[in-house]
Amino acid sequence: MYFVLDNTPNNDTILEELGKIIGFEPKDKRLHYIGHIINLIVEAYLFGQDYASFEEDYKKAGAPTRRQL
Repeated sequence: MYFVLDNTPNNDTILEELGKIIGFEPKDKRLHYIGHIINLIVEAYLFGQDYASFEEDYKKAGAPTRRQL
């Protein structure tokens, strides 16, 4: 039995509680969801530190300009 979860800290908390109830070591049973990790890496690469500003510029731009962003 393994758990595939994203990197949200509250997932650690729930696994700790389940581990107490069911009887397992949470760190041994947790797998990080690779899709979420890759998404975070790609967002950081594409948008840098200012994702909100990029998203705002993207919404304001027309279709031809969006390709250049």
